[in-house]
This record gives sequence, C-alpha cells and structure tokens, in this order.
Amino acid sequence: MKKILILILSFIALFSSELSMDNMIVRISDIKIYPEYLNEYLTYAKEVVETSMEKEKDVIALYPMIVIKDNTQIKILEIYKNQVAYE
Repeated sequence: MKKILILILSFIALFSSELSMDNMIVRISDIKIYPEYLNEYLTYAKEVVETSMEKEKDVIALYPMIVIKDNTQIKILEIYKNQVAYE
C-alpha cells in the first residue's frame, strides 16, 4: 500500500505544476462492509467518487481498492489539494 501511495504522489508531483505538496491532504480510509450490503455499497461508492471528481475541483484523486483476500474490506486513497478541499 505504501508503494502505491508513493507512486501516485510522485506521479502527481511530476505532472502537475499547479499543485503544492506542502498543503496536500492524503488519507487512506479503511472500510469493512457487511457482505449482504457489498453490491449496494460499491454502486453508491462509484457514484460518490465520480461526482466528487467531477464537481469538486480541489479533489485530486480518489482511488477505491478492494482487498483481494477479503472483498468486504475496502481501502480508499484520498488526495486533496488542501485542508479546505478536504473539509
């Protein structure tokens, strides 16, 4: 997971001259879903990610990931331009 985070942040730093990594907020959410709600959650999460990326200009990245060994465990890498964007 740390390698993925470093790779993504490096990519962002290389290709975006407008971003300052000094103020950037990076979070990793760890979510456990009840199996009976998994499909409903995934559908809703996809909508939320798409809407956030489309309408919130200072949300840099949202990367939801399903843990292979346990598909009810979701990790979301969230990257925001600054604290205001996070709030």
